Amino acid sequence: MHTIDELMDSTPMRLRMDSPLTEAAHELARTSTEALPLCDPHGYFLGVLTHAGLKHALGSMGDLAYSLRAQHLMTTTTPVVSTDHTVDEALSLMATHQIEYLPVVEEGVLQGMLTSRAIAAADAPTTIAELPETGTDPSLTLDRPSLSSRSVSRVDLEAA
Repeated sequence: MHTIDELMDSTPMRLRMDSPLTEAAHELARTSTEALPLCDPHGYFLGVLTHAGLKHALGSMGDLAYSLRAQHLMTTTTPVVSTDHTVDEALSLMATHQIEYLPVVEEGVLQGMLTSRAIAAADAPTTIAELPETGTDPSLTLDRPSLSSRSVSRVDLEAA
């Protein structure tokens, strides 16, 4: 049986909070992923910028959206897993939240990204029928430090 540590991409493309949307759009297209993680200069996971969020911004704002930065479109409510969780738990969380990716976070620091594509490519023996029918396990979400609860200096943001 595979583990999250084996299946995750441990070197995903990371965006800075001040990354321009042109960079984000280019990297989403280049990597063919649904989401890119945003991290502070110390590697702390802050959220994700999704392909759907970018598409929505471009649809509603047109080219004006490209004047925004990644921090303006990042989603901070993305569920996360750690390497202590099972692939079955990760799949259940993906199914519940209808997403194809999960950031893998240990003590607030991004360790990698797990995708349903990587799980399928590994021929993991899990099937949808085996997923739990109850709500998500609360241990699968992580209390991430928010920008207001953690001391983030202007230097941190400029270095991001």
